[in-house]
Amino acid sequence: MGEENKNGPRIVEVPANVYVQCPLIGRRLRQARQCLGCEYYVTLHERIDGEDIPFAQRMMIGCKFPTGRPLFEVEEPDGGPK
Repeated sequence: MGEENKNGPRIVEVPANVYVQCPLIGRRLRQARQCLGCEYYVTLHERIDGEDIPFAQRMMIGCKFPTGRPLFEVEEPDGGPK
């Protein structure tokens, strides 16, 4: 995935073909590489362990942009949670 840094964590290269929905531009797609220099960038972390898993499925960008999150209503077949 990357080279070991003797003074800290592993250095990870974000592939140019990996994109993320960016809240700064109305959730349109932006290269994930651009997150690394953003004021709202927190971290790039591995959510699934495994070098054989594609980068976009294995990694996740941490973002602290203050944005609302959509809510969804789901019809419960049995009348609701118990």
